[in-house]
Amino acid sequence: MKLSCSINLLLAVLAAAPAWAGPDSAAFFYGRKVPASLYSSEWLITDPRNLETPALRLKGQKLICYASAGEFFQAEVKDLPGSGRWALGGNPAWKTAVGDLRLAEYRAYLSDKVLKPAAACDGFFIDTIDSYTPFVQEKDRPAYAAAAAGFLENLKKSWPDKLLVLNRGFEILPLVKPGTVDAVAAESLYAGFDPASKKYRAMKPEETAWLGTKLAEVSASGLPVLVIDYLPPSGMAAAPALAARIRAAGFVPYISDIDLLGEGSTGLAPVKRRVLLVAGNTNDIFFSPLHLMAQLPLEYLGYDPLILTEAQVVASRPDPAAFAGVVVWLEYSKADNPEAFRAWAMDGIGKGTRFLFINSFGFDASPSSLAGLGLETEPDNSLSLAPPALKLNSPMCGFEGAPRLSKEDFLIRVSSGAPLMTAETANGKTFHPAALTPWGGYAFYSSLISAPVGENLWTIDPFLFLPAALGLAELPAPDLTTENGRRIFFSHIDGDGFVEPAEWDPARISGEVIRDEFLKKYQLPFTVSVIEGEISARGAYPKEHARYETAAKSIFALPNVEPASHSFSHPFYWGITGNATLYEMHNLTIPGYVLNYRREIYGARDYVNSLLPPGIKTQLFHWTGNCLPDPEQVKLTREAGLLNINGGGSTAMNFVPWLSRMMPSFMERDGETQVYSPIQNENVFTEGWKHPFYRFIQVMETIKLTGEPRRLKPVNVYFHFFSGSKLSSVNALRKVYNWAAGLKTAPMKTTDWLRRAGDFKTTFLARDGRGAWEIRNAGFLRTLRAPASFGAPDLAASSGLAGFKREGGQIYLHLDGSGSASVLFSTAPVSQPAHIAESSALLVSFQRRWRGFTARLRAEAPGDVVLGGSGGCRILLDGALESGARLKLNKGEFTLDVDCK
Repeated sequence: MKLSCSINLLLAVLAAAPAWAGPDSAAFFYGRKVPASLYSSEWLITDPRNLETPALRLKGQKLICYASAGEFFQAEVKDLPGSGRWALGGNPAWKTAVGDLRLAEYRAYLSDKVLKPAAACDGFFIDTIDSYTPFVQEKDRPAYAAAAAGFLENLKKSWPDKLLVLNRGFEILPLVKPGTVDAVAAESLYAGFDPASKKYRAMKPEETAWLGTKLAEVSASGLPVLVIDYLPPSGMAAAPALAARIRAAGFVPYISDIDLLGEGSTGLAPVKRRVLLVAGNTNDIFFSPLHLMAQLPLEYLGYDPLILTEAQVVASRPDPAAFAGVVVWLEYSKADNPEAFRAWAMDGIGKGTRFLFINSFGFDASPSSLAGLGLETEPDNSLSLAPPALKLNSPMCGFEGAPRLSKEDFLIRVSSGAPLMTAETANGKTFHPAALTPWGGYAFYSSLISAPVGENLWTIDPFLFLPAALGLAELPAPDLTTENGRRIFFSHIDGDGFVEPAEWDPARISGEVIRDEFLKKYQLPFTVSVIEGEISARGAYPKEHARYETAAKSIFALPNVEPASHSFSHPFYWGITGNATLYEMHNLTIPGYVLNYRREIYGARDYVNSLLPPGIKTQLFHWTGNCLPDPEQVKLTREAGLLNINGGGSTAMNFVPWLSRMMPSFMERDGETQVYSPIQNENVFTEGWKHPFYRFIQVMETIKLTGEPRRLKPVNVYFHFFSGSKLSSVNALRKVYNWAAGLKTAPMKTTDWLRRAGDFKTTFLARDGRGAWEIRNAGFLRTLRAPASFGAPDLAASSGLAGFKREGGQIYLHLDGSGSASVLFSTAPVSQPAHIAESSALLVSFQRRWRGFTARLRAEAPGDVVLGGSGGCRILLDGALESGARLKLNKGEFTLDVDCK
């Protein structure tokens, strides 16, 4: 009866608790590398001492650092004066000593050694503050609780902007001044862990009732309550239901293992975006078909591929379950360590991860090796060289060309799955060159790619085949091509040839021609880089440096130009040499200079900064030469505070419109990311700057082909200063810019696009209980693209959206830049509130109101903004009354106010 009354009392208190302000989600992780899914939480509590690299800082997310106030490890303090007096007793379960917060020297230790190192965090998670209870007599507890309360108040006074989250501390909390503590956490409301037996257990009803009553009282006082419950890693399937139970009680849930080292659950269902691509060991991964062919379609689908070699996989054994799927494309028949590789792959398949094998498994295709995969194999004894008869069983086949099968020493058939092709040998044996299976799929015998005229063509549609084989969910995909419904435009210039005379006007150098004919004439943003060794007194042409630097300074003073560095000596080779005979020189010949990559990045950055107007610093490095840096060189740019671009690029043209001529957006190595140029430059279109020099006009074909039928790339006009040296190349550039200026685009600076590119990798997706998509990122990437089958976003039931646009069978969602969005789609007609349908201007801020919104817009070029759902609304642009849904914009910043009846 007493238990029943306690539970009824708990329910009554919960029902009476007022709504509280606080995070909708919070995650706790004390391991080395934060799982991607945990970045979807509003608060992330970590132990920074354990992290391999600092946790990401997403926009709006609070990073809260663990700090033990009531317990310490004696070995860590044994050399500190007076530390022998600090311990009230010991906690054998965790092998720690319990500290005495009444002692000034112990409080000083906490401040100097525990809290200050974590001062970069947004707050502190104060743990073990009530560990004193078993070691302090009843009569002394009030004094101790008062000392603990004073410690918390002083902590808040020292760091008033930090969030203070308290683990339990129910005796102390009533003594603390209001405003000191921002939230309270507690462990084991329904599920916990017994440190004595080291077993997970369900909490007893009386334990749940007691703790629930305490937490309800805290919640009633207006403080958010976080609850951490524990499940064994093998039992995490029960986490969503447990989280829902905690949330129904009025608390913010987090479910994890007892050590808080695993990928816990906030109650959301995280969506994996990482896809593992396993390449062969022979060549650098840049040359792998996984990078050159498969990565782009996966990026378009919203996934984030990671390429590892077979040797890296065998050595590190990454958990396939951490990925949305695995593609194996080794370029040869067997792995270097086939047995170890087979064991890893079969273990992943057995645990439910989908695998796609291209051209080989990496191990013997014998019946014993393939046991359990629903495949049959037999030797191919056919001696005929004639191609087998082939039947295509799926509309996804024959995408860019017909398959041209190669001969292998075995035939494979699916007994459980769907053959995409059926072939028959000359002696009447049937086999299946490509198939979808319950565990993924395969494409053997060169059935996926053919090269009939020296160009690699997809014979199976990768936009259908890859997701079908890997079981990839359709996503509201993070998109790097579009902003506010308009295709992104940006332009960047490499510094090469800045000093070359114009052939038709030798009195001018190319830098001056580009400045006068393009940078000054076109109302578009440009990113301009220079090579220090080309224009400075320390470079290859010191006699004319004053003129060159004057021209550079005049360019960097233009309002539509952002500065960038193109290195000191223009290295033609970086850490990944590739074809070392591609260039005759390794870098510009500069007297007395020995190539030093730190000098190329840091030194050239500082030089460019010396040319800039006051208050402006360069934020960008343009890769040079072969544009194949190794991870350490990419790391140098990051540590120098520079974004990076170049390499990759697209060269598809009307006579070669193939996907293989479109590169992915990234090269990731060892956690460092190089960002590629979306479209290639004139040096490539002219085949190494060879006559005829007007061929850069073909870039217009590339831009069209990368925009339709799928929008795969933004509009990117990328060239070198040496284009200003020849009249035909100047005329080609003029034609390209005249055409690009007439497109309906969203112009932005290159660094704006690069920040969005970086945010592609830090955008995290999850589903909530009502089916809405939860999105978290750093606030730079502003577009999600969903298939039309999703319906339309219900703006009234969603948050974090400024609007949307339907185009080309897709729905482009305009994120508001807050870094947090909740999007609920509806396939039924929805009455939408006023919103931005499309805009050439970028959103600086967006605030939705009950009957309208206020937006701050920045237009990098003249353009317009188009409103949706604005009928009957009062529209003000910078305070001036406007009529109609389409508003013209000049270059600049504007405030748009929309108020509706």
